[in-house]
Amino acid sequence: ANGNSNITDESVKLLTGLTTLYARNTPSITDNSVKLLINLTTLSASDNLNITDESVKLLTRLTTLSAYNNLSITDHSVKYLTNLTNLNADSNRSITDQSVKYLTRLITLDTNNNPSITDRSVQFLTRLITLDTNDNLSITDESVKFLTRLTTLCANDSPNFTDQSVKYLTNLTTLYTNSNSN
Repeated sequence: ANGNSNITDESVKLLTGLTTLYARNTPSITDNSVKLLINLTTLSASDNLNITDESVKLLTRLTTLSAYNNLSITDHSVKYLTNLTNLNADSNRSITDQSVKYLTRLITLDTNNNPSITDRSVQFLTRLITLDTNDNLSITDESVKFLTRLTTLCANDSPNFTDQSVKYLTNLTTLYTNSNSN
């Protein structure tokens, strides 16, 4: 189901004090209004291909971005969002190591179904508390062993995690390993 198509750029562009916008699957909200919302700290643009790099790169106050299944949000904008603490890059292969490596303030990262985020960037995200890597074979023991602050690790269908890294995660309070072959 689509979002509320009765709320459009026409009114949203006037809400310049807005700090949180959930525009998931709402194609009537586009870059035309989002680019004016420079006070946003939280943006959900999941499944909304009308919110793109053009506006997201201007939202440097963002601390939370959900770009689930939105290939219009890419490294070209995410690399500017150095205040991000929460990133959902689930099913968005346009967000890769090239931008994630700059997001050293991240405490929550969702990389489900996104093999473009790999050990090469994750190893530097030492502030992470929650890492979700379901169905992402590109994140392995090689980086996770450095994430000693993790309290939650979702490693469902991620056989590249083994005892070799998990043994270092002594702060874990929640571990998901469903269907894991190792």
